[in-house]
This record gives sequence, structure tokens and C-alpha cells, in this order.
Amino acid sequence: LRGTAAAAPPLAAIAAARDVAATAGKVGVVGYCWGGYLAWLAAARVPGFACAIAYYGGGMHEAVADAPRVPVLGHFGTKDAMI
Repeated sequence: LRGTAAAAPPLAAIAAARDVAATAGKVGVVGYCWGGYLAWLAAARVPGFACAIAYYGGGMHEAVADAPRVPVLGHFGTKDAMI
């Protein structure tokens, strides 16, 4: 599952989870691998997050045109050939 079109259903689910969590206060989004890519997209496309954290966000390079609206912390490994 790659590409921004494939991300639409997961982003809707992320927004629904954010709505539930927001009753407790500020909400951030975090993801690993493809989840890191979704965290990046959520920071750019889903309003209401305070921040986003991406670990090894595979596919983020496909979405560089999507500017995040919240602070994003990205973690990448220099010796990881897959990222």
C-alpha cells in the first residue's frame, strides 16, 4: 500500500482516533515504517494534532509536497539500507 490515495482510509481512521483521544487534551500522532509515513500525512492533512513523530517513515519522500501543519520529529537510521 503506497501512494497518497491508499492513505485516505487510514487517515480517516486516524482522525476518528484523534477525536476520541482529544477529549483528554492535546493529541499527537506517532508511527513506525508505513505508520511513520501516515504520521507525516496526518501532520499535513488531518487537522487537530499537536505534533507528529515518524520512525523510519518509509514513503515520506513520496509526500514531500505535503507540508506539515504541526511540528514533526523524524527518526531515521543512517545504516538502514531500507530507508
